[in-house]
Amino acid sequence: YDGDALITNVGAELPNAHGIAKNALRRQCAPRSYTPMNDFATAVRPWQHVLEAVYGYLLLACRMDSNPEALAQAFNFGPLYDEAVSVEQLVQLSIDAWGQGSYSVQQSEQQPHEAKLLRLDCSKAVDELKWTPKWNATAAIQHTMHWYKSVVADQQPAIKVTIEQIEAYLTQD
Repeated sequence: YDGDALITNVGAELPNAHGIAKNALRRQCAPRSYTPMNDFATAVRPWQHVLEAVYGYLLLACRMDSNPEALAQAFNFGPLYDEAVSVEQLVQLSIDAWGQGSYSVQQSEQQPHEAKLLRLDCSKAVDELKWTPKWNATAAIQHTMHWYKSVVADQQPAIKVTIEQIEAYLTQD
């Protein structure tokens, strides 16, 4: 199962940070120990659950059906401006949602340059499509960890857990 399909990091790939959920869960299905590189631990990214973007693009497609010329342009679907969290916060939220684990920050002298802050401006999607994210970063991580616990650790059918999460997402106000 691909963790990147459940939590997306919109805007950048971070060495040793991209796919945190997947990497942590590969360690026997529990984020027992994870070491993000020091400079990347404080990097802020617009983390979101994949359902946010899927829902946004489906909403755009539905609206384009009635007015394709007006909406044939770029839209960003991501967390609200104040919802971006750091890599370290993502790791801690993942551990909290899983119920166990730890991490430490590794010092490194040779790290490639990486932007410390990436955010998306989703105001056009909010204003023109009336789209807003339903799950903040904490909820996205909780749902992701629940999916992994259910499917990987508890051996529940992936389709069942996925449909349950889609239903929970669609009924969220």
